[in-house]
Amino acid sequence: MADSFSITQSSSGLTTATTAYIANDTLGTIITLADAASSSGGFGTITSVRILDKAKVTGAIELQFFRATVTLASDNAAWDVSDSDNANFLGSIFVPQGSDGTSSRVATAHGLWLDYDCAATSLFVGMKTLTGHTFFGAGSDLELRVNVTRF
Repeated sequence: MADSFSITQSSSGLTTATTAYIANDTLGTIITLADAASSSGGFGTITSVRILDKAKVTGAIELQFFRATVTLASDNAAWDVSDSDNANFLGSIFVPQGSDGTSSRVATAHGLWLDYDCAATSLFVGMKTLTGHTFFGAGSDLELRVNVTRF
């Protein structure tokens, strides 16, 4: 039986100093989406994503999904994933620059169908800049919401 729900997780480890991001930099640390599968080795489909940028600084972002945890390059360093970690790569979702609010920016991607299987019950996400932008006010300034259907 399928069930659909949202998994929301805040970023961590974003640069809050004077160093701006350039295109193709790593954004923060790996994000764990717990319970993406109902049982170990389970599967599902990602149907939409939303990024809330509380600092209102980001442009377009690429989300890379993995079936097991991987080691990303350091925050604000050039994106780099090893060949062995890429064996766990499931696919990418490109999220355009979001709409501006008073003090935040929201970006979405809808109508998706990215199938996944989990090594255990969690999915893992790495975020990569597609455009340059300034640094953040807090290490948790990005909030990622992923809508999934588990089978």
